[in-house]
Amino acid sequence: FDIAGLLNEPHFKAREFWETLDLGRRVRVLVEDAGGDGLASGLTDNYIRVRFETGGAPPRANSFVDVALTHARESEAFGELV
Repeated sequence: FDIAGLLNEPHFKAREFWETLDLGRRVRVLVEDAGGDGLASGLTDNYIRVRFETGGAPPRANSFVDVALTHARESEAFGELV
C-alpha cells in the first residue's frame, strides 16, 4: 500500500486546499448564474466554484465581482458580495 502516492492524488490535494482556505479574503469571481433568489455563483480565475449572497440586486451574468469568502465545503466556497 503506497500512502505517499495516495496523498498525491488530486482529491487529497483539493482537500488540503480547502482546509487552508483563507476565509475573509476577497476574490474576483466571474458570475455564471446571477440567480434571482439572492444567491449567485461563478468561478475564480483558478476555477474555484464560489456561491455568494448578492445582498440585493443580482449581478449580471458574465460580469466580474469581488466576493469576500466566508466558508467552504467539499468542492465550493461561499461568500458575500463586496
